[in-house]
Amino acid sequence: MRKYGYKYIAALAIALLLVGYGLGKQVGAGGFLPGSKEDPLVSKSYVDHQITSEVKDLQQQVVKLNDQIQRLEKQLGGSIGPDPRPPVKGDIIKLTIGSRTAYIGGRAQEIEVPPILSNGYTMLPLRFVGETLGASFDFESKTKTVTFKTASRTVKLRIGERTAQVDGKDVRLDKPAEITSGRTLVPLRFVGESLGAGVDWDNAKKMVTITP
Repeated sequence: MRKYGYKYIAALAIALLLVGYGLGKQVGAGGFLPGSKEDPLVSKSYVDHQITSEVKDLQQQVVKLNDQIQRLEKQLGGSIGPDPRPPVKGDIIKLTIGSRTAYIGGRAQEIEVPPILSNGYTMLPLRFVGETLGASFDFESKTKTVTFKTASRTVKLRIGERTAQVDGKDVRLDKPAEITSGRTLVPLRFVGESLGAGVDWDNAKKMVTITP
């Protein structure tokens, strides 16, 4: 009886091992590979590997983009980004009739209103030129009076009038100051007289050069 029991138990154990082996093969054949993308229980090492791979891809794209930007800058002959150096008082100013691009010390800057020719006179944006040369401005809308000050003089003029006051003395304008697109324009010669700057006119290029 005891020998029969031992044989029965041994046979049962072997049978269970065979069944377990068969089930293991089925799971191995049809289940997910541990640590794979399909594995619902993704390991930490797999996640770290995926993040590292994606970061490397992004870094490579950034390097390629920087290379393209540098090549483009070389083709354009300068930097694409804004010039970090602000205008310096004393820089030479260049303006061209009809152009909204001015040059201050050789650096391009967009202006709201371009210089124009009006009845044969060159009219310049007063505030832009004045502030570039260090002047401060005030405008009285009721009387349409512009007042600006430099380190050495005070100037007042009224829109539409041919006479301005420079340090209290009357100065006649070649043409009255006018407003275009909300900006005051004054004759070329008056810029030199009122701001104490040198003014040069290049008729061929239709360009004004203002030297502090």
